[in-house]
Amino acid sequence: MVQSVTRALTLLNEVANYPEGVGVRQLSRDVGLKVPTAQALLKTLARMGFLDFDLQARRYRIGFAVMGLANSINNNDRLTTLCREAVEDLVADFGETALAGSLQGNRVGVIHSSFPDQPLAVEYREQFLEHPHTLAVGKVLLCHEESSFIRAYAEQEPLSDLGANAPSTVDELLSELNQVRHQGYAEAINVGAQGIDAFAVPIYDKQRTCKVAIGCSAPIARVSPRKRTLMLARLFEHAEYISEQFFGVANEV
Repeated sequence: MVQSVTRALTLLNEVANYPEGVGVRQLSRDVGLKVPTAQALLKTLARMGFLDFDLQARRYRIGFAVMGLANSINNNDRLTTLCREAVEDLVADFGETALAGSLQGNRVGVIHSSFPDQPLAVEYREQFLEHPHTLAVGKVLLCHEESSFIRAYAEQEPLSDLGANAPSTVDELLSELNQVRHQGYAEAINVGAQGIDAFAVPIYDKQRTCKVAIGCSAPIARVSPRKRTLMLARLFEHAEYISEQFFGVANEV
């Protein structure tokens, strides 16, 4: 992976967290880059139209080029519709939270999520979810990335600070993601001692690459072995259907 590209995209994602704009020194602190390095990358992104620089306020904001890309994604709403239908179906069937997402830099971008109207439901209210390797959907997405990407990701994550039942070293992370890819689904059990059980499956395209995943989350006390089996089976069914309808290929489950 080209380091400058990774850094530029990391900066772009970070600017998106500041709707009112953000200065270069704050961005440098946020992403852990020296000011001259961050400044050079930000100027390049601004020249390409991905960022807008306010000379008076000395702040960067998301530019029109990013908005153009976003519009092209939004115009292709078939995938979003399929994911929404699958997520809502899972919530109706099992009374638990469901989520479809894709990897956006070092975060999971939520395509659609929904949770039941009952006590102790798992809720995802953010558009972007941090620490993908602690999420079942995130594990599925990460395990289909190249090892160089995963190592670069791990270097930016506080692996040893994320609590119980989460990989605390790069080797542990690589081993866990390798297992996820081999078994074809991911599970995140009581990560950070939060009492949540979550599982997710990949949605493949024609090249058998995975850029979208779908999963369910529930309090551990509500996940019996039978319910876990049924939810996984339904997840695979929805993933296969979306692959067929959107990408023109069935999953090899």
